Amino acid sequence: MELRHLKTFKFAAEYLNFTKAAQKLNFTQPAVTVQIQTLEQELNQELFIRIGKKNFLTPAGEILKTYTDQLFSIVEEIESSFTELSNSYGNVTIAAGESYCANYFPYVISEYLKLYPHVQIKLISCKRDEIIKGIESNKYDIGIISGELSKNGMTNIVIAEDDMVLVVSKDLYAKYPEDQLLTKFPLIKYQVTDILKR
Repeated sequence: MELRHLKTFKFAAEYLNFTKAAQKLNFTQPAVTVQIQTLEQELNQELFIRIGKKNFLTPAGEILKTYTDQLFSIVEEIESSFTELSNSYGNVTIAAGESYCANYFPYVISEYLKLYPHVQIKLISCKRDEIIKGIESNKYDIGIISGELSKNGMTNIVIAEDDMVLVVSKDLYAKYPEDQLLTKFPLIKYQVTDILKR
């Protein structure tokens, strides 16, 4: 059964008049008749009976009307839910390091606002320790940090892993094997980029 045929049936059953149903649906009356006939053939049931100049629902038509009323009530709920979703309101505060704010967020936020134009986003540029404290105190909704964090009440979500490149002089490289370069000399080490959520 096609939803469009059921919709045509719904209006025909409501008005008990194919011409009025056609006007409501912006169809021609013969188009309504063809769709009802298609539905009747598919169900192997007669849905309307004509007595004099009036249409009446058959017992099969009454049963189908009950189900189509329920079905289109659910369809309306679905449409309403998606309308609500697209009109989401609220505020989101995101804290991240300066490089994330400058390099990654302009595109991400512009795409997000296309989907949720009524949501207000506040982006704060700050250091890792401040981000963590802000998440713990519920000052920030989302925090972006480098490295992992294990704390109760926070969820880590990996959003990217950085590829690190070690650059050393020829002399140093000739003097030490690669594994010793990483253990003998102090280097800044980043592991992964996480989103923190409370």
